[in-house]
Amino acid sequence: MHQLPCTLEALVVRTDFTDLPLLVVDLRRERGRCVRVVVAELWSIENNLSGANMDFEEFAGAVDDGVFRGF
Repeated sequence: MHQLPCTLEALVVRTDFTDLPLLVVDLRRERGRCVRVVVAELWSIENNLSGANMDFEEFAGAVDDGVFRGF
């Protein structure tokens, strides 16, 4: 059975606001650890976690103001 690397929680009703963050929750190593991400960068987290190219910790460590906006 494939275990998902993370879950996505929408904190807003509309996702067309690109500056409003979404909540990504780690489901593997540190279950429950969270990172907020702008919609435009969600693909980066999903692609890299799903492909095991990067770990959740790398994204969590790349937030300056509490929101991941890319590298």
